[in-house]
Amino acid sequence: MTDRREVLARGRDDPAWFSRYVLQTDPTDYQVAILRSIVANRHTRVRSSHAVGKSSVAAMATCWWLPTRTPAKVVTTAPTSRQVRMILWGEIGKMFNRSRVRLSERSPDTMKWVIDGANWQAEGFTAPPNDPTRYQGHHSPNMLVIIDEACGLSKMIYDEGVMACLTERNSRLLSIGNPTDANTEFARSFLDTAPGAFKISAFDTPNFTAFGITLEHIRSGEWVDLVAGRPLPRPYLVTPDWVADRWRKWGEDSPLWLGRVMAEFPVAGDDSLVPLPWVTASEEAYRAADWASYRPSVVRLGVDVARFGSDSTIIYERRDGLCRKVAEYHGADTMVVTGHIIRAQQETGADRVYIDEIGVGAGVVDRLKEQGYSWAIGVNFGAGAQDSEKYANQRGECYWLMRQAIERGELAISNDDFAGQVTSIRWKPNSKGQITIEAKDDLKRRIGRSPDDADAVALTYSTESSVVVV
Repeated sequence: MTDRREVLARGRDDPAWFSRYVLQTDPTDYQVAILRSIVANRHTRVRSSHAVGKSSVAAMATCWWLPTRTPAKVVTTAPTSRQVRMILWGEIGKMFNRSRVRLSERSPDTMKWVIDGANWQAEGFTAPPNDPTRYQGHHSPNMLVIIDEACGLSKMIYDEGVMACLTERNSRLLSIGNPTDANTEFARSFLDTAPGAFKISAFDTPNFTAFGITLEHIRSGEWVDLVAGRPLPRPYLVTPDWVADRWRKWGEDSPLWLGRVMAEFPVAGDDSLVPLPWVTASEEAYRAADWASYRPSVVRLGVDVARFGSDSTIIYERRDGLCRKVAEYHGADTMVVTGHIIRAQQETGADRVYIDEIGVGAGVVDRLKEQGYSWAIGVNFGAGAQDSEKYANQRGECYWLMRQAIERGELAISNDDFAGQVTSIRWKPNSKGQITIEAKDDLKRRIGRSPDDADAVALTYSTESSVVVV
């Protein structure tokens, strides 16, 4: 079958065939089920783990829906332009070019695909969380709205923007994303008992099902023997190696593990220091940042010096609100660590380097001061805070200032180790009403790992008047 009209007619109600035969893709079983759900159900909602092919199935849906109906519209949206432009519409362009028949005379642009005028087109865009007007005027007898990373969409946009597009009988909505926030319209949509709801954990994906890998195999390490060096059927999807690494780093109680591996909505307790949605927003801000052209007003380094054999010496750089890990070293040789810090300061031009001086860190600070490095400042997290009425100690003060920066969107950072640690740390007020942060050793006993990355970032929020200067 090569006649374009025959192909489009044949594929109108069979998106699985269309994706395989026309778009020449190889959808997974759950991608096929999602596509078929769009035909049958008004709202198809998919909560999934990291890297299961969410954007691919959204692109398949776009490339199938638009050319097989007339008139027709597709609107794709996401919380950030990067998600729309680079990820989803990048996939749409690839599928259009690979199609067995030409889907339209004109090729898709960066975020727009016009087949014939305003009534037969697809468009991708984002909108401010409090401005649903961007969605106005998008109506069609055959309307498909796709929300990528749906947890990031505000209630106003969902209610007054997206739902306003879905007034016609043959309107369809595909909501898809990682379940990172239980207090969203995306999460509430799964309380609806109507068909069309999907949950796809890492263990439901081909690189796990092909070898029969379960959570117990990840816990025991047996997954290595099950794979036995054989090639993964779909190496571009989530892998057992990645999941095993996150199991070690995050633990099964971590909100990150629940949301990005198990496809469960994590519920943050009142004592959680940093909720997962804040971390997700911070990661997106980091990915959108331009480090090369950024000219900061201040540059800070935070150094958490390893105290035990299993811990690491961690160095983070914070340029105003942009933060990244610059080094990680195992072992606690004082002179070697001192040399690494000097090199990091020279490479970053940091005007202040805040160093955890508890334990072996004191020797590092002493050596740097001895060599005349005035930028080296020792921090004793257990010492009194500058604002002693509000914070029990410097640890509480530094961590809370970091928390406030994340909450206000003033800290952009994307690091899995940091994210796993700050979403696991707890806080509480003491008997005096002062803010206290869970002690490092207590957290390590509870979750089996040390918050070295979180400590290093928190150190960058010290100030000269709130640190112990050696």
